[in-house]
Amino acid sequence: MTDRERELTKMLVQYQEIGNYDRLRELAEADKDGRCVILPCKIGDKIWLATDVFNGSETVQMIGSRYIDEIKHNKLNKNTMISKDPFELHFYPSEIGKTVFLTRQEAEYALKENV
Repeated sequence: MTDRERELTKMLVQYQEIGNYDRLRELAEADKDGRCVILPCKIGDKIWLATDVFNGSETVQMIGSRYIDEIKHNKLNKNTMISKDPFELHFYPSEIGKTVFLTRQEAEYALKENV
């Protein structure tokens, strides 16, 4: 087997690991048409946000964490991420990095910048 044949065989194995031809073609066409969305996180991922907490005498902002429980698609062609515990929280993926964060460090930095 030549080096090129080994390279092509390796590429074919990798290609087969990601899915069948029809599914890959469907995804490629959706991406080309602008119908494919890659979300920044998935169900089960932890998110971080600044939360207002009343400590008995004043309201202070603290960093809290939640888990993504659902991802829904609404009529306006937007994805909504939902965390249900301890109460239902809805947010759009576009809020990640602004009001919702993927790491505690990002949330802490944003909180310091807003003070």
